[in-house]
Amino acid sequence: MYKPKANMNATKDKRKPKAQNTKQKQQIKQIGKKPDSAQHTNRMPPQISRRIPVSQDYEQKDKYRRPATTGILPSKISRLSTVAEASNLNVQAGADHATKILDAVTALWRKKRMQDVVLVVGHHRVGAHRLILAACSGYFCDLFTSEEDDPDSDGEQFVYTLHGVSHEIIKILLESLYTSGLDVTYENIDELLNAALYLRIQTALDACMSFLLENLTSKTCLRTLSVAISFDMEDIFKRACQQVASHFVELSTTQEFLDLSEETLLFLVTRDDLHVDDELEVFHACTRWLEYDIGGRLPYLVPLMRRVRLPMITPTALVDFVESVPYIMRHPHCELLVKEALHYHCLPHRQSVLQSSRTVPRSSVRISTPIALGGQPRRSKDPVGCDVMFYNPTSKEWAPLTTMEHPRHHHAAATLGGFLYIAGGRETTPAGKPLRSTHRYDPRTNVWLHVADMIDARESFQLGVLNGKIYAVGGRVDDKTSLSAVERYDPCRDVWEAVDSLSDPRRCVALAPHSNRLYAMGGSGNQKISSKVEYFDDDKGEWLPRKNLRIPRFFAILLAHGDYLYLAGGATADITGTVSCIPHIEQYNPRRDTWIQLSPMATPRAEMAGSVVDGTIYLIGGYNWESKQWLHSVEKYDIDEDVWGSFKDYPRAFTGIGGCTLTLYNIPP
Repeated sequence: MYKPKANMNATKDKRKPKAQNTKQKQQIKQIGKKPDSAQHTNRMPPQISRRIPVSQDYEQKDKYRRPATTGILPSKISRLSTVAEASNLNVQAGADHATKILDAVTALWRKKRMQDVVLVVGHHRVGAHRLILAACSGYFCDLFTSEEDDPDSDGEQFVYTLHGVSHEIIKILLESLYTSGLDVTYENIDELLNAALYLRIQTALDACMSFLLENLTSKTCLRTLSVAISFDMEDIFKRACQQVASHFVELSTTQEFLDLSEETLLFLVTRDDLHVDDELEVFHACTRWLEYDIGGRLPYLVPLMRRVRLPMITPTALVDFVESVPYIMRHPHCELLVKEALHYHCLPHRQSVLQSSRTVPRSSVRISTPIALGGQPRRSKDPVGCDVMFYNPTSKEWAPLTTMEHPRHHHAAATLGGFLYIAGGRETTPAGKPLRSTHRYDPRTNVWLHVADMIDARESFQLGVLNGKIYAVGGRVDDKTSLSAVERYDPCRDVWEAVDSLSDPRRCVALAPHSNRLYAMGGSGNQKISSKVEYFDDDKGEWLPRKNLRIPRFFAILLAHGDYLYLAGGATADITGTVSCIPHIEQYNPRRDTWIQLSPMATPRAEMAGSVVDGTIYLIGGYNWESKQWLHSVEKYDIDEDVWGSFKDYPRAFTGIGGCTLTLYNIPP
């Protein structure tokens, strides 16, 4: 946690005390040498150069000499009276034993009684007690205990010279050792931490950290960030960065911001949670920092521009404020970054495959959540669903995200590059024809885009994403006609193109990608319920068979998670033609082509929406064939625990709901 930054090696003190008797030695020993591998700050740290026995003629002898006594009784009386006098100072009845002792020792220290060590800082000398220093400082503890067997350590007072630390800092640290209170300010905290790190005074380190946290505000966060970086305080660094991110715009105009190191600024500009209204504000902050010392900081131009999210700046602002900066456009790498941003806006259909770290919006919110959209109501006179709903984990409620251009049910939905795509379905109920239209929704900008229409109008189908393209598989044209046709959407060209068809016409097929394959399972067609399992091989451009389902089914949901595919719900029919829902969820191993039956859900269902978020499967709404009910209940399945649980009900009872998982960067009001 605490890492000193510069070497703190002891140096010899050439001064020797004047000997007064044969017990005092003239030999001088070097002590307290720190290993050369230690790293410290660039400030000169405290160094202890030498211990020196104090002679009787030492100028502070009346303050630091042991009291001379003769005989046993006078010695006892002297000691008892001294302790009693000290114990009566600033000690209140009822205080615990440790407090009484500390208060007594503090009183002795203030009166300069019984001090057995002198710390010399420049021309200043400060007395202290070896026991207190050893108890509070790991450095002094090691130093003093190593001298226990030293023949020179015969109870005399010793002098230790400290280098690289001011007298004021030592006074503050000593005061904290005796009183447990440390006088920390932003002016002295670097010196305090430097000294406390070397002397290994944990209480002082803790006090400095508490000071930084307790005083962390928008006005102090840059100073705190500087201290945290200097002394490797990870937790404080994270909290200070959060404050800087929350007040980035106002801080970017301060002198402290202009004084930031290049490493710190690069780290800050990389953060997703910078609180800015427009990415242009981040760009302006970076150019101000560069132009403060353009000669010395120009080498950091490219790393900074790579972290500025230029595609998130409007085309007009890119032309007016970015292309107009000469030193940016003169650099080939920066010119390419500007061109990339302009292409992102000029080719909106390609945006789903042009995603990078520079196209992620700045936001402190990033939640992946189940999405449900559209749906068919129970009564034909009720309106078809038009809302796109999301689950808000903060309010624990389903809430509207946006509204589709047209209401629809038995349509399909998928996500690609963070965008929501919807296609097909039927706009009215019960009559009407299925749709060919396809729309794309950008949750970052809350904007819909009408992309190319499908080749075939279809409903009761699903979309699957494979290698950057969207596949529409099977479906139906009307109650009697099912489709085997498969087509895929290429966002780079904004076109749908036909690919290899299914082995037979099927509607209500469960679809999901896994391991560079697109799996299609079950469905119904030609008055039969299918148990077929096929996968589309993109390299070969064809569908290949796998082992059939144990139970034929239609209107099921297929979801990928980890190494497996999970087939949930759906309906089947017995030999009498009675339709019923399948209660169990089943796990498919694509590598081994094997199935495992897992736990049953509380309410079996078909025609529902489904999504998987962080290892939890959500099934939303749908239809129960046994009870003949439209459902608004939602169930969740914990994949790791194989346990079903209840969830917040969906606002309306719908069948034919589209569903997927979408990442949101802001919560609609």
